[in-house]
Amino acid sequence: MYERELDTALIIGAGIPLEWLDDSAGVGVERLPTYYGTLSYSLTRQGSMVTLSLDGGVDIPAGGIVFSSPLGRTIQAATINGQAAQVEGDHLVIRAVPAVVTIR
Repeated sequence: MYERELDTALIIGAGIPLEWLDDSAGVGVERLPTYYGTLSYSLTRQGSMVTLSLDGGVDIPAGGIVFSSPLGRTIQAATINGQAAQVEGDHLVIRAVPAVVTIR
């Protein structure tokens, strides 16, 4: 995770190798302090689907929370809390928490 000052966004997932998600526990962050509050999330994979579970302890910055895909390619389909999400190549923007995001 890092804070992108240019558009005041929180970036999640950038640089996480897909192989790290092969472990059933996946990858997680708990109570990471940010300018926007405390961030906690987990990232897991089942086959070609990656799931991000994002807790609600953080305020949404103006630029949103940007989930950068660990898939290494353009995202084919995505949902946020069960609703179709707009994809921007290899990332999408989350505007509300808590959130469960799935990408394929």
